[in-house]
Amino acid sequence: MNNTLHNAENTLLEVRDLHTYFYTLDRVVRAVDGVSFKINERQTVGIVGESGSGKTVTALSILRLIPEPPGKIVSGNIFFRGTDLLALSRKKELRKIRGNKISMIFQEPMSSLNPVYTIGNQIAEVLQIHRNMTRREAMQEAIRLLDLVKIPSPQQRAREYPHQLSGGMQQRAMIAMALACQPDLLIADEPTTALDVTVQAQILELMEELQQKFQTAILMITHNFGIIAEIADTVLVMYAGMIVEQAMTTELYDNPLHPYTRLLLRSLPNLEQVAEENDLPTIEGTVPDPSDYPSGCRFHPRCPLMTEECVRETPELIEVSDGHFVRCIYWDKF
Repeated sequence: MNNTLHNAENTLLEVRDLHTYFYTLDRVVRAVDGVSFKINERQTVGIVGESGSGKTVTALSILRLIPEPPGKIVSGNIFFRGTDLLALSRKKELRKIRGNKISMIFQEPMSSLNPVYTIGNQIAEVLQIHRNMTRREAMQEAIRLLDLVKIPSPQQRAREYPHQLSGGMQQRAMIAMALACQPDLLIADEPTTALDVTVQAQILELMEELQQKFQTAILMITHNFGIIAEIADTVLVMYAGMIVEQAMTTELYDNPLHPYTRLLLRSLPNLEQVAEENDLPTIEGTVPDPSDYPSGCRFHPRCPLMTEECVRETPELIEVSDGHFVRCIYWDKF
């Protein structure tokens, strides 16, 4: 882990008070509802939380990939090297950033790769568009990139279609495509979800190696605290469209302050505990409907420490120690 500290001089990306909503005929879905954070150069930031917390919508908002309609970035700012991405024209200016300076690895490689084009052609297209390479040069570079991400027989694989590759190889091909232009920021949205644990470990090790090689910052989105512990410098815990806790990774594990964070960490599998209790610890209830958030603290219906004040008071995200932020009115009382 890099352990780069936040400061204005090396801030790469800054998200300020981001609100992204989806509008239907009868309701407004507030998927992201006031999110702010920074990513420094060469830093790895992890966003963790249950499905439906707003993690992926946050990532898609950064690249302005929210489908409009029904989605809309209602307010906020997304500064990349001082330029507000929300102020750029969608086609020309944004294309210079998207896929070039900021790349994204999507959740499901099989649905992200085009089934009718070879792996080599798909990587080469990125190089032709963003690096002005000829088709021949782009194909040679695509083969080099496949070799870089440790795909065996890269020349042969470059001529194959996505369905001919295993899940792990497809994900490696996605990483090669994302790194083709040596981006400053790589957004990885659940990059190991569909893979077995052995391949997961290989993919994470590969990403760390490539980060060191290309000096790329990473925004890692996952529901897996184990992945966060291995790769992230700073952790953002999201719940119901908001960040409820933010801290350096070691600090968060040693001293979690929000009840939700504590319950997430407690629910990590522990073989001794499972053997004794025959059950995995769980968090009661479900993530609330983003079109109908509860009053006060959004976690209070599931919180074992809830009081009447939690129902009335909407907590702010406050800094309680250096770099450690929490959204809970009773953070120091437990």
